[in-house]
Amino acid sequence: MKEIAYTMYRDVVAEGYDGKTCCIAPKAFRTPDGRLHIDYTTLFLSGSDVFGDRYVLTSEDGGRSFSAPRLFNGLPEKNEDGVRTVSALNAYYHKATNSCFALGRETRYTDGHSPILSGRNIMRALTGAFDAEAMTFTSCEFVSPPGTEEWDALTFMEPLEDDDGTVLIPAYGRPGSRRQAEVAVFRFAVENGRLRWLESSPSITRHDLARGLCEPRLTKLGGTYYLTMRSDEIGWFARSEDGMRFTVPTEWRWDDGEILTSRNTQQGWLRFPDGLFLVYTRETPHNAHIFRRRAPLFLARFDEERDCLVRDTERIAVPEMGARLGNFCVTEISDGEAWICVCEWMQTTGPNPFDHTVCARYGANNRLWRIRIVR
Repeated sequence: MKEIAYTMYRDVVAEGYDGKTCCIAPKAFRTPDGRLHIDYTTLFLSGSDVFGDRYVLTSEDGGRSFSAPRLFNGLPEKNEDGVRTVSALNAYYHKATNSCFALGRETRYTDGHSPILSGRNIMRALTGAFDAEAMTFTSCEFVSPPGTEEWDALTFMEPLEDDDGTVLIPAYGRPGSRRQAEVAVFRFAVENGRLRWLESSPSITRHDLARGLCEPRLTKLGGTYYLTMRSDEIGWFARSEDGMRFTVPTEWRWDDGEILTSRNTQQGWLRFPDGLFLVYTRETPHNAHIFRRRAPLFLARFDEERDCLVRDTERIAVPEMGARLGNFCVTEISDGEAWICVCEWMQTTGPNPFDHTVCARYGANNRLWRIRIVR
């Protein structure tokens, strides 16, 4: 395995909060004019996964500085029979057509703030068009690829643009009334800034897991596709030669055979042309006070010959300061640069998970971190 040398730069793009909401789940993307952006969602600290508006910061100088945040999503909410429905989209750049398209999901709440987690169509996948010049979403519609019509939920994760310009979207959902979620990969064509379904992978399942597999992240190196997935119990890995048919998932392990203790949280890929890294959180002797051990945020080199992580390459990407760092995003800016974006999520564990002051006592301040990994 060839060594990959890189330099890591940590920046705090924004920080601070009002004690009622915090920013979470930031994602970097570019637009066809070359500008770089970071968007994020607001979260109400008084509930569990109660999301608010989405905002975006824009850089006109290649990421050296950013504008003040401004309202970004702007899709109207619906309120019917005591149910609040929020539709949220994210913009993604498509290199082959030098355009952007949109992906997202619909979330429903009772009493305005309690997420509906069971029943039909509890979370539906959305796609749409994005006007990059005006920075507005111009359409929004439900999408249900063949084979998922009876799923109670379908959530798209970050797309992967393939060599031929098609887009592979890993997703997860819950078929019918099952408790266990399944993973699938869908291939789409991009035509005039919109997605057209082409094919679907067989479902990737593990019915021996409490809630199944979810939150998949997909990448490709050479001619091989690699998938990482979350479960309550541990992180999982699979590979494919065509992006559609994957190996049976196996637990993430170190090069000495020990299991990576990344439980009930997501992992992500960082890709350079000559190698891959995994970005993740895991158990340490010092992070029991963090919700689901979701800090610090680590990265380590992936050995594609042995399908494992190389322990002595592990580095801390974002330090632990009392807040979880689980909902992050990795964006390829160029062949030699990638960004990891993550926010300090100001909810904790323990008897009162909504007490944001616990995180603050360790130094967290709802920072929006931008980590540049540069070759």
